Order: sequence, then structure tokens, then C-alpha cells
Amino acid sequence: MKKGLTVILSMLFIFFSIWFIILPKKEMSENENRYLEKFPQVSVENLLDGSLMTKLNHYIEDHFPIREQFLTIKSSLERLMLKDENKDVYIGKDQFLIEKYEKMEEKDKNKIINTINRFQENNPDVSIDIMFVPTSIVINANKLPNFVDFKEQLKDKEDITDQLRGVNIIDVLPYLIENNQNYDLFYRLDHHWTTKGAYYGYYGYLKEKGLTPIPIDDFPKRTVTKDFNGTLYSKANIYSYKSDEIDEYVNDLVNVHYVYENKKATTFYEKSWLEKKDKYSYFLNGNHSLITINNPKANTNSSILILKDSYANSFIPFLSRHYQTIHVIDPRYYKESISTYIEKNNIDEVLFLYNMNTLGKDLGIISIR
Repeated sequence: MKKGLTVILSMLFIFFSIWFIILPKKEMSENENRYLEKFPQVSVENLLDGSLMTKLNHYIEDHFPIREQFLTIKSSLERLMLKDENKDVYIGKDQFLIEKYEKMEEKDKNKIINTINRFQENNPDVSIDIMFVPTSIVINANKLPNFVDFKEQLKDKEDITDQLRGVNIIDVLPYLIENNQNYDLFYRLDHHWTTKGAYYGYYGYLKEKGLTPIPIDDFPKRTVTKDFNGTLYSKANIYSYKSDEIDEYVNDLVNVHYVYENKKATTFYEKSWLEKKDKYSYFLNGNHSLITINNPKANTNSSILILKDSYANSFIPFLSRHYQTIHVIDPRYYKESISTYIEKNNIDEVLFLYNMNTLGKDLGIISIR
């Protein structure tokens, strides 16, 4: 019996080895939304320090035959064992995947606080609004597995905003909670808010500023894809869940200038992304260093600068009705002085728009000067 088992295992090993060799190697995993490991180059240095074997192991893991099927089986078995987290993603109720929130370190909080306070001191005549958006872990807390604490995010938000000086704190939490009856303000399989969620972020922003938002029904809605499997879907390896839809709330024709790419458009949306994995980049054609948006039909001649992460990309189309010119800077990629940009462009209003997970993880905000 042992001999027979050895023969079977040997044959399987030979079979999978041959399959691995002849199998075409992909550059990208669409499901995981990442580039796969390339075959490592051999050198004396990586032989001696052991990094060659590490890279080779990663290469084999990434290109093993029917790898994604094995990952799906693994995730299914873990769910049968009542495991409710995979790769920092909570496996929630009703096919909700919710990104885990990591409590911020005090030194990172202090960096953010000091950066914004210094920015305000350098721009004393500019009205600065701070809008830190709670994520799905807070808004959809009752979709979480039992005993998951979501309040750390709110505490971190409060710790930071309480120490900011000379700025206006915009709290959109009540508006998101109030309008989340159908649990459709955040995608189930992605970490972003939906277009409807972005609308209620816009709604809360204007209400907090004492302005009048445009009713949601004044923006005709259309579904642009029913096949959105976002970042959390990719992390959790649960490929059986029903895909999300992406909606567009139809807006004015505008003049959009992607400054460093020297590319111009007359819409907020880039349809080519709907054929790719990263479908959220449909909004504003993804993230860019600097974008300027001009809306000749805006109901004022005001301008504003938005310092942001990707949550702003689906928020800005709503805001454009209220500003003739919107300047958009993503500090993760913009390396020049923002204070100088403000002075050169006579900007007197600034909005910081970040979701709490991005704020704590990539810390792009601390490069602002």
C-alpha cells in the first residue's frame, strides 16, 4: 500500500511539474489585482544571501497550475471552519467584505496633526475644510462578524481633529449613517464608497458649510457595469460572491485637464477602465498628481483646491455644480509646494478629503507643504 501511494504521489509530482513548465506564465493576476513574480535572475550575490531561493519560491507560488482554484478552496475551507478574517479582510454578513482597520500609531497621528497645522499657518488667509470619511467598518458595522471592534477608527479620527487649529472640521458620519438603510453606500467587495455614498458625502459637506446640496434625483443615474470585483474581493480570495454594480450619476460636460499627462477630456469618466480589473478608476481616470476641472455651467465663479485620496474621485462630479474651477492634487504623487500652488492660482478655499484607512496607512498627507 505504501509503495502504491508513493507511485501515485510521484506521478502527481511529475504531472504538475510538467504542467508548470509548459503552462504560459501570466504577468498579472486579474483577481488579485497585482503583478505576479517574475523568474529571478541568478547572481553570486543573491545566491549567497539566500534571496534567490526566496524569489524562486514566490515565482513558483504565483505560477502554480490552478493556483486561483486552490486559493478559492482554501478560503472556502476556512469559512467552513468559521474563520471570519482573511488577509485583513473581514468576511461579513450578506456577502459583505469589510477592510480591517489598524489602529494608528501615536507618531503617525502627530505627523498628520503637525502637517495640517503647519499648512494652516503657512496659508492663514485660506479657508481649510477637513473631511475624514469613516469607512465601511463603521458605516456597515452590523454586517461585521461578531465581536469586531470598529470604534478605534472613530477614536483615531477624534484624536486628530481635536488637535487641529484654525480649520473647519466637516463630519459626514451622521449623513452616511442616516442614508444607509439599504447598505448601498459602500461596495461589498471593494474598500471605496459607492457613487451614492459619495453623493451623501457631498450632501453632508455642503450641509455642514451651510450651503444647499442639489437633490440626488437631479442627477440621472445609470449603471455602467454589473461586474465590479474590487480590492477586497482580490484579497479575500472568495470568488463566488455576486459582483458589485457601479453607477454613474450623470453630470454636466466639463473641461478636465490632467496636467502632467497633458491630457484633456470633457467628462469625469474614462470608459476604458470598465474593461479592466480596476473599474473604480472609471472615476476621474484614476489617481493623478494634478487635475484642473472647469465647469462653465457652475452656479458660482468660485474655485477650490482638493487635497485627496481616491474617495474624492467619485465625490468631485457632484461638487462641480458649485465651483467653476476645481484644482485636484493627490499629495502621494505631487512633489512640489502646494502652498506655492495656492498662491500662484489665487486659491482661497481648500478641502482635505481622505478616508480613514488611507489616512492611517499610506500617510501621503504628511508630504504636504
